[in-house]
Amino acid sequence: KDYTVIGDTVNIAKRVESDIASGGEIVIGPETYAQVQGSFQCEALPAAQLRGKQRSIQLYRIEAAC
Repeated sequence: KDYTVIGDTVNIAKRVESDIASGGEIVIGPETYAQVQGSFQCEALPAAQLRGKQRSIQLYRIEAAC
């Protein structure tokens, strides 16, 4: 069987992965950050303007577990 995913969330994840994150980094958006901020130390990155998006998005790099 073949499976695929489509949609805005997948497009954003792809752009963050290819344009923002470096090898071995975990970069998350604001919704995920809100869920994990007590469990992980995160560094706020400059707001990113992603291709195809009108508004910039705040991203965070996970640095370490708390």
